[in-house]
Amino acid sequence: MLINRGTMMIKKLLLCSCLIAFLITVAGCSNDTDLNKNVKSSSTSAQQIIADSTDDYELVYNINYEGTILKNPEYSSCDWVPDRKIIKEFEEGLQEYFEELWKEQYILNDRRCRYYLAYVDFHIREYKRQYIGQYINDKKILFVNFLTLSDDMKNNWYKGQIEVLDGGEKYVHVFYDVEAKEYYGLAVSGLGIDRYHGD
Repeated sequence: MLINRGTMMIKKLLLCSCLIAFLITVAGCSNDTDLNKNVKSSSTSAQQIIADSTDDYELVYNINYEGTILKNPEYSSCDWVPDRKIIKEFEEGLQEYFEELWKEQYILNDRRCRYYLAYVDFHIREYKRQYIGQYINDKKILFVNFLTLSDDMKNNWYKGQIEVLDGGEKYVHVFYDVEAKEYYGLAVSGLGIDRYHGD
C-alpha cells in the first residue's frame, strides 16, 4: 500500500511538472504583441526600449542598464545629442574597457585604484547613466555619468546633469571617443583611474 501511495505521488508530481512546462512553453511562444512588447532581453545588444522622451531628455534602458540622454544645454554640458546606436555601442564595449584597465600596472600597484575599479566593475549594472554629447579638442565625445541615486535624486536624475564632489565609488564618469571608438578618463569622484588614455 505504501509503494502505491508513493508511486501515485510521483505520478502526480510528474503530471504537474509536465503541465507547468507546457504552460511555460505556450506562454513563451505567444504571438500576442501586447504580451511580447515589454519583454527585455538579457543581451546588451538587445533593442533598447524608450520609456519617456521630451525636448530635454530621452530615457533609454534594457535589462543591463538604465540611462538618460540629456539634450538641453540649459540642464547639462551637452553640445550634441547622441542617438541610441551610439549608446548601445558604448555599453557593448564597456566591459572590454574595464578588462584593459585591469592589465595596467599602475592600477595593480595602487590599492585605491584597484578597489575603485573592482567596485565599479562589479556594480556597473546598478548605476544609472547620464549620456551627454560633448566636443572636446574638436572630437565628438560621449561623456557618461554613472550615478548611485540618493533619495533626493530619485525623481529627477534623468532631467539634468548631476555633478557630485567627493562621492566615492557612487559617482563615476568616463569619456568615449565616438569616431575612434575609444574609452578614456575613467574617474571615481575625482580620482583618475585611467591615467594614460585620451588627450
